[in-house]
Amino acid sequence: MEVALAEDVHMAWIGRDIVVLSVREDVYACLVGAADVIRPTPSGALYILHEDAARDLHQAGLITLHPPTGPQPAAIPPASDLHGGSTSLLASGAFLISSLWLGRRYHRKPLVAILATARAMRPHNPRPLTDARLRRLAATFERAIPWLPRQEACLHRAFLLFSLLARHSVACDWVFGVRTWPFLAHCWIQVGEVVVGDDLERVRRYTPILVV
Repeated sequence: MEVALAEDVHMAWIGRDIVVLSVREDVYACLVGAADVIRPTPSGALYILHEDAARDLHQAGLITLHPPTGPQPAAIPPASDLHGGSTSLLASGAFLISSLWLGRRYHRKPLVAILATARAMRPHNPRPLTDARLRRLAATFERAIPWLPRQEACLHRAFLLFSLLARHSVACDWVFGVRTWPFLAHCWIQVGEVVVGDDLERVRRYTPILVV
Protein backbone atom coordinates (compact mmCIF):
# COMPACT_ATOMS: atom_id res chain seq x y z
CA MET A 1 0.00 0.00 0.00
CA GLU A 2 1.11 3.60 -0.66
CA VAL A 3 1.20 6.15 2.15
CA ALA A 4 2.87 9.51 2.75
CA LEU A 5 5.28 10.70 5.41
CA ALA A 6 3.71 12.82 8.13
CA GLU A 7 4.52 16.53 8.22
CA ASP A 8 8.09 17.26 9.37
CA VAL A 9 9.06 13.56 9.19
CA HIS A 10 11.96 12.52 6.95
CA MET A 11 13.60 9.19 6.12
CA ALA A 12 16.94 8.01 4.77
CA TRP A 13 17.62 4.50 3.48
CA ILE A 14 21.04 3.11 4.48
CA GLY A 15 21.52 -0.47 3.44
CA ARG A 16 18.67 -2.51 4.94
CA ASP A 17 17.96 0.10 7.62
CA ILE A 18 15.92 3.31 7.60
CA VAL A 19 16.80 6.35 9.72
CA VAL A 20 13.84 8.53 10.66
CA LEU A 21 14.03 12.19 11.64
CA SER A 22 11.07 13.85 13.31
CA VAL A 23 11.79 17.57 13.09
CA ARG A 24 8.87 18.51 15.32
CA GLU A 25 10.08 16.20 18.10
CA ASP A 26 13.78 16.82 17.34
CA VAL A 27 14.57 13.11 17.49
CA TYR A 28 16.14 10.44 15.29
CA ALA A 29 15.26 6.75 15.23
CA CYS A 30 16.60 3.75 13.33
CA LEU A 31 14.23 1.15 11.88
CA VAL A 32 16.57 -1.84 11.63
CA GLY A 33 15.86 -4.02 8.59
CA ALA A 34 12.85 -1.90 7.61
CA ALA A 35 14.13 -1.23 4.09
CA ASP A 36 12.91 -4.74 3.22
CA VAL A 37 9.27 -3.68 3.69
CA ILE A 38 9.27 0.14 3.30
CA ARG A 39 10.36 1.58 -0.04
CA PRO A 40 10.37 5.12 -1.42
CA THR A 41 8.59 5.95 -4.66
CA PRO A 42 9.38 8.69 -7.22
CA SER A 43 6.16 10.51 -6.29
CA GLY A 44 7.31 11.03 -2.71
CA ALA A 45 5.08 8.29 -1.31
CA LEU A 46 6.15 5.23 0.63
CA TYR A 47 5.26 1.76 -0.56
CA ILE A 48 4.78 -0.53 2.44
CA LEU A 49 4.59 -4.26 1.80
CA HIS A 50 2.89 -5.26 5.05
CA GLU A 51 -0.23 -3.70 6.54
CA ASP A 52 1.03 -4.37 10.07
CA ALA A 53 4.08 -2.18 9.40
CA ALA A 54 1.86 0.58 8.01
CA ARG A 55 -0.38 0.41 11.08
CA ASP A 56 2.59 0.66 13.45
CA LEU A 57 4.04 3.65 11.57
CA HIS A 58 0.65 5.37 11.52
CA GLN A 59 0.17 4.86 15.26
CA ALA A 60 3.65 6.30 15.85
CA GLY A 61 2.68 9.41 13.89
CA LEU A 62 5.30 8.84 11.18
CA ILE A 63 2.96 8.44 8.21
CA THR A 64 -0.38 9.71 7.01
CA LEU A 65 -2.88 7.94 4.82
CA HIS A 66 -3.39 11.07 2.70
CA PRO A 67 -1.74 11.26 -0.75
CA PRO A 68 1.78 12.78 -0.76
CA THR A 69 2.14 16.40 -1.83
CA GLY A 70 5.19 15.51 -3.93
CA PRO A 71 8.78 14.37 -3.47
CA GLN A 72 10.88 16.12 -0.87
CA PRO A 73 13.82 18.25 -2.05
CA ALA A 74 16.82 16.06 -2.82
CA ALA A 75 20.39 16.89 -1.90
CA ILE A 76 22.79 17.58 -4.76
CA PRO A 77 25.72 15.14 -4.48
CA PRO A 78 28.69 17.19 -3.23
CA ALA A 79 31.65 17.35 -5.60
CA SER A 80 34.03 19.83 -3.95
CA ASP A 81 34.51 21.99 -0.89
CA LEU A 82 35.37 25.64 -0.52
CA HIS A 83 37.08 27.47 2.29
CA GLY A 84 37.65 31.15 2.70
CA GLY A 85 40.11 33.39 0.92
CA SER A 86 40.59 36.99 1.99
CA THR A 87 38.06 39.24 3.66
CA SER A 88 37.99 42.52 5.52
CA LEU A 89 37.98 42.99 9.28
CA LEU A 90 34.88 45.15 8.85
CA ALA A 91 32.95 42.35 7.14
CA SER A 92 33.91 39.82 9.80
CA GLY A 93 33.05 42.24 12.57
CA ALA A 94 29.63 42.97 11.07
CA PHE A 95 28.94 39.24 10.77
CA LEU A 96 30.08 38.69 14.37
CA ILE A 97 27.67 41.32 15.67
CA SER A 98 24.74 40.07 13.57
CA SER A 99 25.45 36.48 14.66
CA LEU A 100 25.22 37.43 18.32
CA TRP A 101 21.83 39.00 17.58
CA LEU A 102 20.76 35.92 15.61
CA GLY A 103 21.60 33.81 18.63
CA ARG A 104 18.31 34.92 20.15
CA ARG A 105 16.51 33.17 17.28
CA TYR A 106 18.52 29.99 17.82
CA HIS A 107 19.37 29.52 21.50
CA ARG A 108 16.95 27.15 23.28
CA LYS A 109 14.67 27.07 20.23
CA PRO A 110 13.28 23.72 19.00
CA LEU A 111 14.58 22.41 15.70
CA VAL A 112 11.26 23.03 13.94
CA ALA A 113 11.46 26.74 14.88
CA ILE A 114 15.10 27.05 13.78
CA LEU A 115 14.32 25.55 10.38
CA ALA A 116 11.25 27.77 9.98
CA THR A 117 13.48 30.80 10.62
CA ALA A 118 15.95 29.57 8.01
CA ARG A 119 13.24 29.01 5.40
CA ALA A 120 11.94 32.52 5.98
CA MET A 121 15.45 33.90 5.32
CA ARG A 122 15.87 32.27 1.91
CA PRO A 123 16.42 34.94 -0.76
CA HIS A 124 13.53 35.35 -3.21
CA ASN A 125 15.80 36.79 -5.92
CA PRO A 126 19.29 35.29 -5.57
CA ARG A 127 22.12 37.39 -6.99
CA PRO A 128 24.59 36.02 -9.55
CA LEU A 129 27.42 34.32 -7.72
CA THR A 130 31.12 34.15 -8.59
CA ASP A 131 33.73 31.91 -7.02
CA ALA A 132 35.57 34.96 -5.67
CA ARG A 133 32.43 36.34 -4.01
CA LEU A 134 31.61 32.99 -2.41
CA ARG A 135 35.20 32.69 -1.12
CA ARG A 136 34.95 36.15 0.49
CA LEU A 137 31.75 35.18 2.26
CA ALA A 138 33.28 31.88 3.41
CA ALA A 139 36.31 33.79 4.71
CA THR A 140 34.05 36.19 6.60
CA PHE A 141 32.39 33.22 8.28
CA GLU A 142 35.62 31.36 9.07
CA ARG A 143 37.34 34.44 10.47
CA ALA A 144 34.50 35.25 12.86
CA ILE A 145 33.29 31.80 13.92
CA PRO A 146 36.05 31.08 16.52
CA TRP A 147 34.84 34.09 18.54
CA LEU A 148 31.25 32.88 18.73
CA PRO A 149 29.70 30.65 21.43
CA ARG A 150 28.67 27.09 20.49
CA GLN A 151 30.83 27.30 17.37
CA GLU A 152 31.67 23.60 17.68
CA ALA A 153 28.04 22.51 17.09
CA CYS A 154 27.34 21.81 13.42
CA LEU A 155 23.69 22.92 13.77
CA HIS A 156 24.68 26.34 15.09
CA ARG A 157 27.50 26.78 12.55
CA ALA A 158 25.24 25.84 9.65
CA PHE A 159 22.47 28.17 10.86
CA LEU A 160 24.88 31.12 11.01
CA LEU A 161 26.45 30.36 7.62
CA PHE A 162 23.00 29.89 6.05
CA SER A 163 21.92 33.28 7.44
CA LEU A 164 25.10 34.98 6.18
CA LEU A 165 24.63 33.65 2.65
CA ALA A 166 20.92 34.47 2.69
CA ARG A 167 21.61 38.09 3.71
CA HIS A 168 23.90 38.36 0.70
CA SER A 169 21.22 36.87 -1.60
CA VAL A 170 23.07 33.60 -2.13
CA ALA A 171 20.87 30.55 -2.72
CA CYS A 172 22.13 27.59 -0.69
CA ASP A 173 20.97 24.30 0.81
CA TRP A 174 21.17 23.28 4.46
CA VAL A 175 21.74 19.53 4.29
CA PHE A 176 21.21 17.12 7.18
CA GLY A 177 22.89 13.73 6.92
CA VAL A 178 23.04 10.51 8.93
CA ARG A 179 25.09 7.35 9.16
CA THR A 180 24.67 4.12 11.11
CA TRP A 181 26.64 1.60 13.14
CA PRO A 182 27.50 3.74 15.01
CA PHE A 183 24.77 6.30 14.51
CA LEU A 184 25.96 9.83 13.76
CA ALA A 185 24.22 12.93 12.45
CA HIS A 186 25.75 15.99 10.85
CA CYS A 187 24.62 19.04 8.88
CA TRP A 188 26.36 21.37 6.46
CA ILE A 189 25.80 24.07 3.84
CA GLN A 190 26.04 23.57 0.09
CA VAL A 191 25.90 26.01 -2.79
CA GLY A 192 25.03 23.71 -5.65
CA GLU A 193 27.52 20.85 -5.48
CA VAL A 194 30.04 22.89 -3.45
CA VAL A 195 30.33 22.31 0.31
CA VAL A 196 30.99 25.63 2.06
CA GLY A 197 32.72 25.85 5.44
CA ASP A 198 33.08 22.07 5.83
CA ASP A 199 35.14 19.23 4.38
CA LEU A 200 34.00 17.21 1.36
CA GLU A 201 35.41 13.94 2.67
CA ARG A 202 33.58 14.34 5.97
CA VAL A 203 30.14 15.09 4.50
CA ARG A 204 30.44 12.27 1.96
CA ARG A 205 30.29 9.81 4.87
CA TYR A 206 26.66 10.82 5.50
CA THR A 207 23.44 9.97 3.69
CA PRO A 208 21.20 13.06 3.30
CA ILE A 209 17.90 12.88 5.17
CA LEU A 210 16.69 16.49 4.96
CA VAL A 211 17.39 19.49 2.74
CA VAL A 212 16.28 22.99 3.78
